[in-house]
Amino acid sequence: MRARRLKHNLVFKKTTQLKGPLGGPIELLEDAFPYEIPCDIQSVSEKENFVSEKTKTISELKFVIRYMPGIDTSMKIVFNDLAYKILEISNPFNSNKDLLLYSKVVR
Repeated sequence: MRARRLKHNLVFKKTTQLKGPLGGPIELLEDAFPYEIPCDIQSVSEKENFVSEKTKTISELKFVIRYMPGIDTSMKIVFNDLAYKILEISNPFNSNKDLLLYSKVVR
């Protein structure tokens, strides 16, 4: 992958669970890495559903980043103030050069 294709920046967030004052679980999002990750974004699909007279858009994106160890599907991606759930992580040809992150918007 050429560096000029990595035009966008994203942030990985990891979820940690704490106990609240009443004993219930509280999910806390923290930065997984102390810096933003350059990436390329490609649209996989976009669907519109009509639910109770409202239009709901579901978009799935593919983020392409340089290979980084430590990324898993329990993390979330924050891009343009939207959180994306990682559905699948692919390492093409097991070359450890790029990672393909398939994700969808979390509402």
